[in-house]
This record gives sequence, C-alpha cells and structure tokens, in this order.
Amino acid sequence: MSHRSDERFWWFALNTVPQIGAVRAVALVKHFGSPQAVLEASPAQLNSVPEIGEKAVRALKDQVDEEHAALQLAKLEQHNARLVSILDSDYPDQLKRIYDPPPFLIIKGDFQPQDRLAVAIVGSRISTEYGRQVTEMLCHELSKSGLTIVSGLARGIDSIAHQTAIAHRGRTIGVLGCGLDVTYPPENKKL
Repeated sequence: MSHRSDERFWWFALNTVPQIGAVRAVALVKHFGSPQAVLEASPAQLNSVPEIGEKAVRALKDQVDEEHAALQLAKLEQHNARLVSILDSDYPDQLKRIYDPPPFLIIKGDFQPQDRLAVAIVGSRISTEYGRQVTEMLCHELSKSGLTIVSGLARGIDSIAHQTAIAHRGRTIGVLGCGLDVTYPPENKKL
C-alpha cells in the first residue's frame, strides 16, 4: 500500500508545515474534513478559512515534507503504535475541550473506559523524601479508588506516580514529550 493512500501519512505531512500549529491544523481539518483535503486544497480555498493567513497558505503549498511524513509513518509501524486523530471517536473527550488540542496522538496500548476518570500527577525531577512519600500515598489511594494516574514518565515525581499506580494494580498513562524511538530518561525504559 502506498503511503499516500494512508490517512496517517497525511496527518504527519500536515504536521510538517511551518506556520501550522495545533489550532490552525485542527481548524483546517475540521473545515476541509481531512488532512489530505487540506493539503490538496487550492490557495483560494485555503484563504476562505478565517484567520489562516497568507504565510500559512504559502507554507501549505510549498513546505510540506512528505519524506519526513513517510519516515514518521514507518516509525509508527515499527513501534507497533497507532495514530488517533482528533476526528476519531477514541480521541479523549477532555483533551478535545482544551484551547489547543493536539491534532493527533501517537498511542501504544489502549484507552479504557475507566481512563475518563484520571488525575495528572507532575512534580519535581529531583524529589525530596517528603515529595516521594506524598506522591506514593496519593497515587496509592487514587489507584485504589479506580482513578487512572497520568504523568510524563520523567525522573522524580512522575516516575514515582507511575510506579506506585503499577504496584497497586492501577491504571497509568505516560505522556511522552519525545518520540517513541527516544527513551528519555534512559532509566525509565522498562517503566
């Protein structure tokens, strides 16, 4: 199958365009119906979308990096991950409600119905003993109550939150600030 016939390719391609951040990308996709339709739209059609601007229209016509998009699609498949777009039914409802939701998420694993009740735990990368104790106590109680613990898989408090949820057989979701092919911090590879 050609990567150009894969909708995920078009999400990655749209994401390569300078001048098109999350807000513009979502507005354009909602207006045109798909990222492919956005990238295939004429300049006149693109200019009909409020607040897009001439610089963004030029970038959409001249600065799409299809090679990079194809590489990202290959990495997605290599890591057995999936792309969930803002148009998909399993994109988190609460995330859709923020001002600038990401146009898509890269996911390993699955969202579960109980993930609708989640608590984000974030904190210092260099935690104190008190910070560790409080995080463990909170995450133990929250996990026991059926809430999903969400954090960034960073050193310190984030790691403690995930480890505590796992130790108490709770659900946890790690939101990575890097790609799936980057293990950072390296000591969290197993986590």
